[in-house]
Amino acid sequence: MVARRAVLLLASGLASGVLSACGEVIGLGDEPEPALTAEICKFPPARKPACTECVIRSACDQSKACAANAECADAAANCLSQCWEPQCPTKCLEGLGEEAQRRLTALIIEGRDCHVECLPAEGSECEALAGGCCSAIEDPVEKRSCIDTALAGDEAKCVAFHQRAVESYCPPPEN
Repeated sequence: MVARRAVLLLASGLASGVLSACGEVIGLGDEPEPALTAEICKFPPARKPACTECVIRSACDQSKACAANAECADAAANCLSQCWEPQCPTKCLEGLGEEAQRRLTALIIEGRDCHVECLPAEGSECEALAGGCCSAIEDPVEKRSCIDTALAGDEAKCVAFHQRAVESYCPPPEN
């Protein structure tokens, strides 16, 4: 009985190998690769899903390489993720070691075409909040909250944040 099961298992294993080889011969190929995700690409999800999708589509390998270097990963998470101004990514490179700079530069270059998906729309309330208010905030926690709100791109939340902030620390929005 045990010998019969062993033979069945062996035959089953051989058959699956033959079917797999057969599939390659007739063009079925291997199983499809899994869809790229932020987790696979080691990319911390952005505030907008479209931004995350764009970056993993265009810079997955660079994101993985950056995540493998602690200094680069820290700069990507704590500096690059807070950028809304054109010169900001360059500032994120300052003070990094050579390897971290190389990896973050590669990520910035490959992800540059995602600016439409990642940054507040030109002329939007969120862009006005980012440029007109967030940069004026001194408290780091409140500043991060402001930037997170602006980069999320929800116009109603940007207007509400700006109205609340005007009362305490931000200049009024330009009309």
